[in-house]
Amino acid sequence: MDLTPNRIYNGCILEDGSIVISDFDSVMDDTFTTYPIELGGHHFEARFRGTLALKVDDEGNIVKFVAGNLKYLKMDDEIILEGDGTEDCVIV
Repeated sequence: MDLTPNRIYNGCILEDGSIVISDFDSVMDDTFTTYPIELGGHHFEARFRGTLALKVDDEGNIVKFVAGNLKYLKMDDEIILEGDGTEDCVIV
């Protein structure tokens, strides 16, 4: 079987190019976690609690996004989505 190593800590890259991250510790500890993500030729950084999923197109536009208790999502060091950390965020 030909398996590709996972390059995302606590996450995976799906066949369609999207990524899913699950951070169990942030849920259990009631804290936020920050993850750097390289996707679609851009550097993303998200601060959230629990689970995050992200898919972008070839230009770096968000196609799908889900995050638990979102604080922010940055693209190339610029905040593009921001929350107060009390609500989940879904873009489809």
